[in-house]
Amino acid sequence: MKFFIAIVIILVGLGFYFSIEKKRTERILDEQVAIGFFNGGRTKTFGRTFVNQYFKKEGVDVELYTKYANKDEWYSVSDRIIELKKSNTEDYDYFGVVDGFTIVEEGIKQKGFAAATVGMPTFIWAVHNNIPVVAVAALMYDGTAKKIMMRSDVTIRGPEDFKGKVLATQETGPGSVVFLKEFVKNIGLDPEKDVIIAGPIPEKDVEASLRNKQIDGGYFSYSQIPRLIDEGLIYEYRKMDWMNPKLSHGVLIFRRDFFEKHPEKVKKIISAYMRMIQDEKNEAARQTKGAFSEYPPLVHVDLLQEMQGLMLEYGEIDTKVDIGDFIDYNVVEEAMRNLRPFAK
Repeated sequence: MKFFIAIVIILVGLGFYFSIEKKRTERILDEQVAIGFFNGGRTKTFGRTFVNQYFKKEGVDVELYTKYANKDEWYSVSDRIIELKKSNTEDYDYFGVVDGFTIVEEGIKQKGFAAATVGMPTFIWAVHNNIPVVAVAALMYDGTAKKIMMRSDVTIRGPEDFKGKVLATQETGPGSVVFLKEFVKNIGLDPEKDVIIAGPIPEKDVEASLRNKQIDGGYFSYSQIPRLIDEGLIYEYRKMDWMNPKLSHGVLIFRRDFFEKHPEKVKKIISAYMRMIQDEKNEAARQTKGAFSEYPPLVHVDLLQEMQGLMLEYGEIDTKVDIGDFIDYNVVEEAMRNLRPFAK
């Protein structure tokens, strides 16, 4: 009996401890705005907003969290700032390479991140999976940096040469397979019958899959591409001109409960980001390897509707929703009216 009572006391104590720990974690995440972040062309200006301490100047405590493609842990970008500054460190190729599914499922749902940088298809997927998020600002678009790449020993003279080929994309989110299938359709082939879509594969495995001839090529947009071209492993077949390159747009999304509970923090984050865009307006840094910023960074409902239609066509979602119900324009519009230079 005493043993049973002791077990009950221990379990109650553990329950109380984990309850306190959960509340402490939630408090920290509320005080420090944790944002899930992928490091890519579409997030360069947002990343520079963080590196150049624009959030801090605006009076909001922001921390970006990301992963390496070859590691399971989440890392604060503050602890890996050298990677964000384009260091040639051993793991630089893999830094910030985290797909949209992981950012939403692990970052927002499990870890309670307040916000995240994602591609438009991931945002649409989240909405369709009843994840309570709201899109507040457009990030950059980098469709012109996306390409169909083929292994160097695979000769493609025309569309017929693609028949029977094994094509793939790296894991980025639900959009990459859609873009690849749309390419196949654009050249007059059936993506379900004429080619083999190997599916999204982890980015850390892309190089090995090419070298081992498991795939013939595919739709790629990742940091190792220039090196693999220089090494003669792959060649560029076609840039993304078969569809609107702006469909490869990033968006900043917030958990709806955080968005409603902390409107001032959201406004400060958006104001800081918009200042960064303005300050880069006349600099080459504003355009990064085919990625482009827009001012004001209003979310494009027309692009989201177009993307939603493609995702429905290729089976990534089952139906359409009024995507405009999940967008907020007020924060960006208010920031435009009230933006002032930082105090000296």
